Amino acid sequence: MLREFEFTADDFERVRKLIYAHAGIALSAAKQDMVYSRLARRLRASGDRSFAQYLQRLERGDAQEWEPFINSLTTNLTSFFREAHHFEVLSKHLKAIADKRPIRHLVQRGIDRRRALFDRHDRNRGLQQPDAARVDHRQRPRYA
Repeated sequence: MLREFEFTADDFERVRKLIYAHAGIALSAAKQDMVYSRLARRLRASGDRSFAQYLQRLERGDAQEWEPFINSLTTNLTSFFREAHHFEVLSKHLKAIADKRPIRHLVQRGIDRRRALFDRHDRNRGLQQPDAARVDHRQRPRYA
C-alpha cells in the first residue's frame, strides 16, 4: 500500500515509547495502522515532512505538540450513560446490591453533565450522588 509518509517499524517503536513515557499508554503492535492514520494528520497540520522529523521534534521537547500527539492516539469514549435507558439498567442493578453492601464509585470526567443526568433519573430512587469533594478531576481514562 502506497502511503503519503514513510512510516518504519522504528518510527512505530518510537511512538510506542513516547506515548508510554508521557501518558502511560501501552500500544500493542496491532495498532500500527491506527497510529499511522492518526499521526499522519498531525504531520500534515504541523508541516512535518516525515515521521522521523515529527518524532524528533517531540523528543526535543516541543511542548505545544505533546497534547495534540496524545489526543491523536487516544480514544475518548463518551457514549456511556448518554441515554435514559442506561440509567434505568444501572438503577436496577444498584438497587439489587445496595442492601447487601455499600456502593462506592468515582466519576472521572464530565461530572457536571453526569450529575445533572443522575439527578434527573435517580433523584427519587434512593440513590445518592457522589461526593464531589472526593472526585479527582485530573484523572483521565485512557483508551488505546
